[in-house]
Parts: sequence; C-alpha cells; structure tokens
Amino acid sequence: LHKVPLENKNGIRHYGNSWRLGDEVEQNEEFPMDNGKDIRETAQRLYAKLKAAEKKQQEDRRMYEDKLTHYQVEVEQSRQGRNEAQEAAAERHKEVEELTRLMSGMEKEHQQLLQKMKENEEELEKMRRGQQDGPSQERCLELENSVSTLKEKIHHLDDMLKSQQRKVRQMIEQLQNSRTAMQEKDRMIQELKEKVSWLQAENLELQDKLDHFMTTPGNQLYAAKSFSRPIQNFKRIYLPAGSGRPLPVIKLVET
Repeated sequence: LHKVPLENKNGIRHYGNSWRLGDEVEQNEEFPMDNGKDIRETAQRLYAKLKAAEKKQQEDRRMYEDKLTHYQVEVEQSRQGRNEAQEAAAERHKEVEELTRLMSGMEKEHQQLLQKMKENEEELEKMRRGQQDGPSQERCLELENSVSTLKEKIHHLDDMLKSQQRKVRQMIEQLQNSRTAMQEKDRMIQELKEKVSWLQAENLELQDKLDHFMTTPGNQLYAAKSFSRPIQNFKRIYLPAGSGRPLPVIKLVET
C-alpha cells in the first residue's frame, strides 16, 4: 500500500491509504439523478386532480343543462298560458261588446215601452174623465189591457237588463283578470329568459375554466395517458467518477 498525500487549499499535506480513499470517493459519488418515484406520484396526483375537475365540470354542466331544460319548458308553458289567456281575453271582450250592444237595444226598447205606457195612461185618464159611452168604455178597456201588458214587458225587460249588467260586470272582471294573468305571464317569461341566459353564461364559464385547465402546460403534460400508468423498470443510476460533482485534487507520489 502506498501513502497518498492529499493537498488542501492551504498547502498542508496529509497521508492516508489509497484503497480507503477510493472507497470514500466511490461512496461520495453515488447519488440519484432520476427521482422516478416522485415524478410518478406527482403525475398520478395531478392526473387525479384533472379527472376530478373534469368530473365536477361535467356534473355542474349536467345540473345547469337540466335547469336550463326545466326553465325552457316553463318558458314554453308560460307562453302557451299567455296565449290562452290572450285568447280568453279576446273572447271575453267580444262577449262584452255583444252584451253591451244587446243592453243598448234593450234600454231603447225599455224607453219606448215607458213612453208608450205613459201615453196610454194619459189617454186612459182623459177617457175616464169624459163620458162613459159604449165606444169609450171599449177604448178604456183596450188601453187598460195595453198598459198592463206594457208594465209586464217593462218589468221583464228590467230583469233582463239587470241580468245582462251582472254578466257584463263579470266579463269585465274576467277580462281584467286575463290581462293581469297576461302581465304575470310576461313577467315570468322575462324572468325565465334571464335565468336561461344566466345558465348559458354559467355553462360557457365552466367550459372556459376547463379549457384553461387543460391548456395549462403542467396539467396538459400530466394529463397524458402515459402518466396514468406506473413507471416500469425503475432503477437508481450512479455517475462514474469524473462526471457530476467535482473530485478532490489527488496527487500520487512515488516512494
């Protein structure tokens, strides 16, 4: 065995066995260059994170799509309800107009009957104050019958007018309710349209988030299928002497 002097930076020499120095150098030069276990765990963790984000995004998308479909159905139903209310209002409006015309005719007839009854009563009163001969008595009886008939007609006409007035009031109330219902349907349709727009914006935002996550360099790399499999044939690599860390200065001295 030869003594090998080791020169430090201060110039002082020390001696030791060459074989022991070789072992120490070899041990110091053993260090891993490829930490495959950490890469595999990181890849699996990031891939699991990506899959969880994709799953949540898909669940949120399905939830928003279900809500969107529900709101769209409600919008369509509200539109149909509004159309029905509008048709009912138009029908009630026609009926009100028809009843109004009918009542106007009945009121005219009522006024005519009242006028005729008044004339007959005046004539009857004059004849009663005059002479009661045969023709006058017959005319009085005729006028009395006419007045009685006119009173019955007027009474019947009054009942009809009151009934038609009640119908008109009910139809006007229904018409107002139909208009109120249409306004409510319009408000609901507007709210549902706003909800639909909001859900569509949420879907777009979710898609943008997923696209951004997928296009991130680190996530895009670890999302590859090759990283979803464990690394095979892993082994530690050691550097040969002279590559890697710098060696200490060694000088051989002949003896």
